[in-house]
Amino acid sequence: MKKNLYRIKYVLPGLLLAMSMWSCYPGGPENIADTDLVFTFYDQGADFGSVRTFFMPDEVFVREGSETTEDSFDSLILSDVARNMEALGYVREMDPQNNGADSVVIVSKTKTDITVVGWVPGYPYYPGWGYPGWGWYGPWYPVAGSYSTGTVFIEFASADDVNVPEKQVNASWSGMLNGILGTNASATATRITTSINQAYKQSPYLGSK
Repeated sequence: MKKNLYRIKYVLPGLLLAMSMWSCYPGGPENIADTDLVFTFYDQGADFGSVRTFFMPDEVFVREGSETTEDSFDSLILSDVARNMEALGYVREMDPQNNGADSVVIVSKTKTDITVVGWVPGYPYYPGWGYPGWGWYGPWYPVAGSYSTGTVFIEFASADDVNVPEKQVNASWSGMLNGILGTNASATATRITTSINQAYKQSPYLGSK
């Protein structure tokens, strides 16, 4: 039985990113690419080898509830997904209305803005002589910071398991790519390609036979 992972995957990115950042990098990540996460989910009962063709819309859909997103990397995302699918032996069908297609690949994205608030100590004062072990103390001041994370979802489903009017996908396989958004376009493009490639690399059960 196929599982609908659409809703499950939407709530995971922020939590998973936070857990990964501070468990893998106790002092904080040294490079923004260190925050990148790649997760894949699949239906163990699915027969991926029997799939021959797939249809993929020429659009990266924005998920409901997302912050405003950019579309400058959409073409790259779609190209990388199509390239990986074709490398596995699947044939992309450009005219499914006339020729049909065995499966559908839906690509979507979200952006989440996160604000972190904390406290840091000010200039320390010593409490006085004759009280060893008391240490330094002083006023604490509030600090705040913010960052944005981006998540790309790749849904691979049988054509019969996609409900277009209801925007529901019962995916046989799903990939989720998440990381902190940066400002360097070239570095971002590299991170996107690396993560998409990794999603397929860690899914050896995929491939047309």
